[in-house]
Amino acid sequence: MAAAAPPGVRVLPVRGGPQEVRRLLLARLPDRPQSGPVRQVAAALREATIK
Repeated sequence: MAAAAPPGVRVLPVRGGPQEVRRLLLARLPDRPQSGPVRQVAAALREATIK
């Protein structure tokens, strides 16, 4: 996320606090076929969680 910070904003590490937990969710209607973009986003989320 540091790369998204605008110029003039400093990103500093926080040490000693609770460990951060991130969750990414993709919601879709189960009765509709997945479009190409939905499949691409789902694949990108799966790939990001493996790293």
